[in-house]
Amino acid sequence: MPYADPQKQREAQARNERKPETIAYRKEWAKKNPEKRRESTRRWRMQHPQKWAEIERNWKRKNPFSNAVKELAKGAKKSGTPIDREYCRSLTVPTVCPVLGTPIRFAVGEGFRPMHETASFDRVDNNLGYIRGNVCIVSRLANTMKSCATPAQLLAFSAWIQKTYDQRDV
Repeated sequence: MPYADPQKQREAQARNERKPETIAYRKEWAKKNPEKRRESTRRWRMQHPQKWAEIERNWKRKNPFSNAVKELAKGAKKSGTPIDREYCRSLTVPTVCPVLGTPIRFAVGEGFRPMHETASFDRVDNNLGYIRGNVCIVSRLANTMKSCATPAQLLAFSAWIQKTYDQRDV
């Protein structure tokens, strides 16, 4: 029975929402009615854009690896690149970049911009997708350095760096 006082109504709803049987019922209903749940969630997001943005920001901060897999899958779908999400989720994030030997982590910088030490999914062979055996986690800097160059170009660049900096005794 609804309360005339809106404050009492909110308190009653809050008490009811915390009951285990209410939570179990809602989960069961959501499983049985996925379309209705999706539509209900979409409407709530449209009605509460600031709350939704805050929830999303907090989730991204608390779950940087899951967010990275989600964004990777979104980009792969957009470009038509095959992806094995379960395999990507199963990868272990190294603490040190296997290419550069610098510390890495899945995190975001100010304004959610990736930093050089942010971990990044790298395809060993860019002609293949994000599939088992073709994905490794490296720093964003290493991935960027590798992204446009062939192995021969990278070796030539490396030889030039060694030659140039060996002459300077740096």
